[in-house]
Amino acid sequence: MLVLNETSPGVVEFKDHPDETYQPRLGRAAVCVQGGVPVRHIVCRVPYTDERLHKVLWYEGRQLPREAPNLIMLATTGTSMWRAWPSHIEQRFQRGFHTRVGAVCLFQRHFVGASDGRERWEIESKIVQNPNAQVSLPDWLITKLA
Repeated sequence: MLVLNETSPGVVEFKDHPDETYQPRLGRAAVCVQGGVPVRHIVCRVPYTDERLHKVLWYEGRQLPREAPNLIMLATTGTSMWRAWPSHIEQRFQRGFHTRVGAVCLFQRHFVGASDGRERWEIESKIVQNPNAQVSLPDWLITKLA
């Protein structure tokens, strides 16, 4: 995707556009300056395929026992993991892959401001259950994780 002068020359904002689906991408911006003043700019965004999820599920899943409920916990370290991976996990589960895995729980930690002016850790989680798992996770665990 090429975006030309969407904002004032020299002011580059990386944002999602309504007509595009979210996926990991690389980006680059260039600004043309004449006489010390930015006159135009262009932003180029190129999607890429994130193979980490496939590798993690394959590697971790093959170590799990077949006759027990199994959960893979993944700490997300970036926006692409948090936003894109849940739907990719669902697709892999719907296709019948990783039947030893009962669910995948993505979690991330961050600081938030508290009402007393101090910061505290907050943990968010997203859980994706596998409808084709050989052994499902107990409902109480799914509830706790959610």
